[in-house]
Amino acid sequence: MIIKLAFTPVAENTFDLLAVVLDEDATLAAIDDAAIDAHVRRALDAFRAKTLRREYLATLPEGAAASALVVYWNPQLKSWNLWENV
Repeated sequence: MIIKLAFTPVAENTFDLLAVVLDEDATLAAIDDAAIDAHVRRALDAFRAKTLRREYLATLPEGAAASALVVYWNPQLKSWNLWENV
């Protein structure tokens, strides 16, 4: 397994699995891939509506920057530093 932090736009990379950490108070990155952005927004809406508790998993269509996506959310860990959560 290769884990890589990328500081370039999402659309410029190819991933097998892209992990996104959502934070209520901070935007950690801009997502410039429409397919990924749509799933992240859907996940965020579900987390805010409390229909999802911790994670959202999706297989993305061919042509997206990632093959699979996991979005993680845990508002109960606010006592921890954001980077500790990541």
